Amino acid sequence: MQRSHSINEVAPDPKAPAALASTFRASRCEPFLDFIELSLSKGRNAKAIWQDLVDDQGFTGRYASVKRFVRKLRGGSAWKLAR
Repeated sequence: MQRSHSINEVAPDPKAPAALASTFRASRCEPFLDFIELSLSKGRNAKAIWQDLVDDQGFTGRYASVKRFVRKLRGGSAWKLAR
């Protein structure tokens, strides 16, 4: 038996304001920008920086967040230049 789909089961419009807002949300890493930049200047990689953040700075975010943040910083993306 096939079930009909209700209006609540339809995928959201990707151009809807809520979807756009989540695309541009601030990173949990932003408050630690100075520490991360200093660590990068010392040759630390994203995994080591994440571990330092957790152990020494009280960071509660995931490694993937730090990895994305470091990638953006290293890449010199428009995100870094706009801050």
